[in-house]
Amino acid sequence: MSKLNNSLEIPQVYCVAGRRLNAAGTGCDPCPIHQFKDSSGNTACLPCPDGVTSLTEGAKECTSRTYKEAKGNNPCTKCADLLTTSGYGSTSIKQCDTIVCKAGQFRNPTQKSVCTSCPLNTYQPKQGETRCLDCPLDHITLKESSMSPGDCVPKCTAGQQYIVSNKTCLNCPKGTHKNLSGNYDSTGKWIPCLPCPENFTTLGERSISPLNCTEIGKYNDMRDQPQCTQCPPGNTTLDTGNFYIGSCIDDCSEGYGFSSVSGKCVICATGEYNDKEGSNQNHCKRCPANFNSTQPGSTKCLVPSNTYPLQVYVDVTIRVKMRIVFASKNGKRFGQSKGLCRGNSCDNLVFVNGIKCSEINNGRKRRAIDTELEVEFKFENISSYLTDLADNASMTTQDVIAQILREAAVDKELNPNESAIEYVDLGNVSVVELCSAGKQKVNNSCETPNSSCQKDIDSRGREWNEVFSDSTSTQDCDEGFRGYVSRLCDLNGQWQYPQYNCLRAAVSDAVNQTYSLTGNATSADVITALSAVANVTEYKENRTSSELLTYKEISVLTHALGLVADLVSGQGIATYDVAKVFLKSASNILDMENKDTWLSLKQANQNASETLIFSIDVIGSALRKRIAVGDVDNVVVVNKNCVFEVKKVTDGTVEFPDIQIRNDTLGDNTWIHQSKSRISLKTKGDVVLTMVIYKDMTAIMSSRSSSNRSSHNEVIVNGPILSCSISDNSTKLATPIQLTFEHGQTNYTNATCNFWMFRPVPGYWDSDGCIRKTSDEKITVSECDNLTNFAVLMSPFVKAVDARAIRIVSIVGLSVSSFCLLLTIIVFAKLWRYVRSDRSILLLNLSIALIISYGIFIGGIDRTENKIVCTVVAAALHYIYSAVFCLMLAESIGILSDVILVFAQNSPIRLLLVFAWGVPVIIVGSTLAITKTNGYGDDHYCWLSLSRGLRWAFVGPALLIILFNGIVLIILFKKMFALKAMVDKPMVDKIKTTLWSLCVLVPLMGVSWILGIFYVNESASFMQYVFAVCNGLQGVYIFVCNCVLNEKVKDGFKREKVRRLNKSLMSALSLHLHNMSKESTNERRLR
Repeated sequence: MSKLNNSLEIPQVYCVAGRRLNAAGTGCDPCPIHQFKDSSGNTACLPCPDGVTSLTEGAKECTSRTYKEAKGNNPCTKCADLLTTSGYGSTSIKQCDTIVCKAGQFRNPTQKSVCTSCPLNTYQPKQGETRCLDCPLDHITLKESSMSPGDCVPKCTAGQQYIVSNKTCLNCPKGTHKNLSGNYDSTGKWIPCLPCPENFTTLGERSISPLNCTEIGKYNDMRDQPQCTQCPPGNTTLDTGNFYIGSCIDDCSEGYGFSSVSGKCVICATGEYNDKEGSNQNHCKRCPANFNSTQPGSTKCLVPSNTYPLQVYVDVTIRVKMRIVFASKNGKRFGQSKGLCRGNSCDNLVFVNGIKCSEINNGRKRRAIDTELEVEFKFENISSYLTDLADNASMTTQDVIAQILREAAVDKELNPNESAIEYVDLGNVSVVELCSAGKQKVNNSCETPNSSCQKDIDSRGREWNEVFSDSTSTQDCDEGFRGYVSRLCDLNGQWQYPQYNCLRAAVSDAVNQTYSLTGNATSADVITALSAVANVTEYKENRTSSELLTYKEISVLTHALGLVADLVSGQGIATYDVAKVFLKSASNILDMENKDTWLSLKQANQNASETLIFSIDVIGSALRKRIAVGDVDNVVVVNKNCVFEVKKVTDGTVEFPDIQIRNDTLGDNTWIHQSKSRISLKTKGDVVLTMVIYKDMTAIMSSRSSSNRSSHNEVIVNGPILSCSISDNSTKLATPIQLTFEHGQTNYTNATCNFWMFRPVPGYWDSDGCIRKTSDEKITVSECDNLTNFAVLMSPFVKAVDARAIRIVSIVGLSVSSFCLLLTIIVFAKLWRYVRSDRSILLLNLSIALIISYGIFIGGIDRTENKIVCTVVAAALHYIYSAVFCLMLAESIGILSDVILVFAQNSPIRLLLVFAWGVPVIIVGSTLAITKTNGYGDDHYCWLSLSRGLRWAFVGPALLIILFNGIVLIILFKKMFALKAMVDKPMVDKIKTTLWSLCVLVPLMGVSWILGIFYVNESASFMQYVFAVCNGLQGVYIFVCNCVLNEKVKDGFKREKVRRLNKSLMSALSLHLHNMSKESTNERRLR
């Protein structure tokens, strides 16, 4: 015991509940059986009262399920199994009258001998409990007596159906609906999603009512028209709510489905079918669970599967252990040609236990044969036996095998509906060479039937999970939107742009205002409605990607503007104010912030851009009429994405945009001042012209041409669209119009001037009547003899290289280079006292810069899914590579200084390092400020865009440094050959010395990087491979030349070895002397 303040004694040992102080007072022992201790402290354990006991040592309390009939120290007796007492202190075996309920059951405290099953939506994992536990919120159980929380599954709402295999709720797919909540009805029948009637579909997933099914194959291209127009014969639509004839597409036949990639009907792939029934008649549909199609072009799914819908059985081998009872009918017996082995499905039957077919059906005079067999079957083209079974989606592989065996054994002499096999017990079925999920049997091996699109995040930050090729994935819209999002994985396993069929209430309200305009609307009414459209489409600072205009919103907005343009033209109410707000709305929709949405529309062959341009033409035509009669003055509207002018001119040459327009632009509209695109036209007499220039339509306008009506060809609209219309309706001009186009991207070639044909729908580009006068990397000048909307179509010159091969070469090369550079840093750090110099400091800085650049390159060069991240990566690469070149320049200056200024006393190393790391900050900072980050990253790579002059912000300084370093090389060689030692050498030795010097200096000075500069022209694309290899080997060159073959480093290792040896000897000598001194001291003490 210890004392505190000489008064209070505190025990050194303190026992918890269930343990007592031992006899020595030094520790705690557990309470013995039949005793307990329910509190902490050093009190003694107490005996259990009568009727209760403790069955283990260290008990904190006594338990029931025991009784004790007499007083004394005898232990309590346990009740029989599955019985207990209703409480503690039982004194008789008769009190063991309460049943212990199993897991999944509970006992009402007032009913001792009755166990009740846990009701639905509850469970109980333990025995002997008096209540069941509730499932989590929105979860249910599918049966009573549930014993595990895993038995609780999600409760599917209306618009969702329960998937048994993975216990989840999935949205009803497009074209189906479910108006009941729950997984099963009151009779235990599964509640599925029901298909819409024929020629009807739903707008998206998760439809909760058959009223959501609306008719397809129709469109309405006019406002106030009470009825929709049927598509032409042989055409239909993919969706509802279509507002122009361009939505009508080919109506595919059975076994075929419409592909939005090719714009045509394509044959349904294996694992799909199209029976032209129900909804989605123009789509290939996936086979349902447990079924599949065995060949392309299927109209029905025939083959059941236990694993995955895409699984295809061609030749299936199964091993079955089964019990078969054969019986004769009406006294007839089975002959050898009858019975089990007679059917076609058993042509390849083999009994693995050696029993032969003839031994089973050998004509024995027995009325029945009861045999257990282990047999192996090989079914060839199993689908041929399943035609009559395909409608039963619940059948498994085992069910099908049993059915085949029964049908094969039918005796033709008997009733065809009777089976000679009375009983087939398949037992445990093992499947041999059964393909796993997503695989199919091809040439005796399991292969993936189609490529797939990998997990991806789109430009709006939405995540898309992996799906098989030529399939569409759908999701719900974000909160605040109505509709759905879909994304196609094409036949090549490439994600297409997502289609955000999502509509906000604000956009819907603005569109409804335009729809509410009637035939007696005034210009003020039109301006009010258009102002709502302009406001909801205006780009706002700090707007997130989810707030950009969606696929559906641009579609309905362009359609609404088309209706307004028709109204303005028909009612003759076109004014400057109407044109101004109309063009403001159009410019907002055309903004490059909506680029990905426009690309999605273009990829899906939607004609929203065509509708918008046509609407602007209609507004221009309406203004021309009013200006011609003097009702309205000339109109000029300049916006961020288009410039619009309608004016009356007399004889002379018209230039658009003219000097006044170019000089009066401010803010976001200064692009027109910088643009080199223009229209030149000579006129005769008084005419009224409408002229429009659209800033950049590369991502917006379709590239369909008269020679290729598909919008998926290789050419693009490279730059602006120039539009010119005249009040004179003549189709050809006496003097051609001259058009100058500034290219949007400079790495394109084969420029052709084209004009847009609005009819037939969908429109296309045609070059008839247009000729190209001149064309270079930046400008194309053309002449045309008619007036409409013009553009220059170009194809990319960048040759297709194997991107995967280049990436592998780059990653391997850069990884090896990084490893060698890291070794160089470690070696120099270890031998720093021997190799320290200005050149060594520069070399270490260069190595660190190269390692950083390699890391950013490998980890970020293709992070194009996020625009901000891509811009940061491009800027970081621009800086670090500029720093690498500046360090190479510093190396050259250092080497040159050593050669020329041999006896220089002041080291320039600090100035060189400030220069090498500081100048790139100025270069990158000024470039970012001037360009406002435009050109830092594109759709392909996070690097300076090749399609803009921005690349010269890196290439220019790099070329100057390479040029300077080349001059330094020449000076060095001149100095070297002037040395007497070199003059006296034979020519062979001079060549060897020169080659060695080149190997050392060229990688160090970055001269090999000139190979990368060559890639800016068409003919040198092969240099990409050469440059990737040379760039990857730069670190290897640096390590070999500066570590492996460097005499200073070699000498440093030798000196370090000697230093370590001397240090070891000194330590040993010191220890020896210490020991001698110690022994001498001991001897003196002994004396």
